[in-house]
Amino acid sequence: MVSKAFKTCLLLIEKMVKHRIVGTVKQPREIVFINQIGKSDLENLIIRYIGADERTIRKYTRVCVQQKLLTPHITKNEEVKVYRVNLARADHEFRMVFGRPLKQLTLPEAKS
Repeated sequence: MVSKAFKTCLLLIEKMVKHRIVGTVKQPREIVFINQIGKSDLENLIIRYIGADERTIRKYTRVCVQQKLLTPHITKNEEVKVYRVNLARADHEFRMVFGRPLKQLTLPEAKS
């Protein structure tokens, strides 16, 4: 049996991929990374799809990190600013829990 919180975290990762919110962290040269998400973007996703209470935001962030779906990537003053999304682990867990793969990320087509 899988906990509701873990299932919700997997669905949250899918929302990141599906809505292409993964990769909103921009570097000085406007390079967008598809496997990273800023803390504020993560919090906005949790607020939108799960709940707006501060305890809810902390809980789902903590569960995603504990289950290694997200790992702290960039910290500033000992506060995590950017998380790395472990898409391979999320896809594996998604297959185990829901019996289907994580929705694929489609990259924009290059303009000729």
